[in-house]
Amino acid sequence: MNTQCNQLQPLPRQFSSSSRNIAAFEIQNLTTWVDRVTCRFMTTFRTWRQRSKERNELAAMSPAQAKDIGLTMTDLRQEANKEFWQN
Repeated sequence: MNTQCNQLQPLPRQFSSSSRNIAAFEIQNLTTWVDRVTCRFMTTFRTWRQRSKERNELAAMSPAQAKDIGLTMTDLRQEANKEFWQN
């Protein structure tokens, strides 16, 4: 996860019993929560997009190119055929 996500402060796990305090907590931390969710989503999306791009490039390689990077065609096909969300 990138450093921007890591810089966001953790959210408290317990609420005060007062509904007024809960409302104040929600207002103060809504932006932080939205920022954290958005950051994690964007980080995951970028990772998936990069994997997809790299696997498309692997699928287009010739046997000679595969050999140059130390892969067999079987290795190359195996990696290229993975879905973007698979590590």
